[in-house]
Amino acid sequence: MTKKIVDAINEHLTAANHYWPRSAFNHAEGQAVYLERWLARCIGDATVEHCVATVDETEATISYSALVLTAEMVIVGALSAARERGFQRLPDGVVHMVPRTAIQGLAVHHVEYFGYAEDTSASKEYVSFTATFGGMPPAYVSLPSKGVTNDGRTGRMFDSLAADLLAAGKH
Repeated sequence: MTKKIVDAINEHLTAANHYWPRSAFNHAEGQAVYLERWLARCIGDATVEHCVATVDETEATISYSALVLTAEMVIVGALSAARERGFQRLPDGVVHMVPRTAIQGLAVHHVEYFGYAEDTSASKEYVSFTATFGGMPPAYVSLPSKGVTNDGRTGRMFDSLAADLLAAGKH
C-alpha cells in the first residue's frame, strides 16, 4: 500500500461527500485517515467504479462510512471516532469485502431528483437504498445530507447493483 493509493481513495471519498475530512487539527477528523488506509488496503490497485461516503455527527462522536464498488468487489467500511482528544487509541471500525456476485437483494428507501425538470441529461437522482450481500452486513446508503454531493452517483451505484442482482439471478 502506498501513499498514492491512500490519496486516491481520499479523492474518491471527498468527491462523494464534500464534508469528508482530512484535518489532523481536529482529533476525530484526524482519525478518518484510518478508514482511508483500511479501504486502500482492500481496494489496492483496482479501479473504483462507484463510491459513496457518509459523515454522521453527534455531540460525542463522528462516524465515517463508505460503500465502494470495483469491477469485482463490494467494499463497505465504517469508523467511529470520539470528538475529544485524550487517550489515543485505534478508532472503532471495520471494512468488509465480498465479490459483487454475492448480492442478494436491494431495497429502495427514497429517491430525490436534483436539477431542473427540463434537464434530461445525465441522471441526478439521489437514491437511498439498502443492498444485502452474502457474507457481510447490509450496506445502507442513507438519505441525502447537506454534505453529500448530489451528482447522481447514488443513482448510478444503485443501477450498477441492480444489474449485478439481475445477473446473479440468471446463474
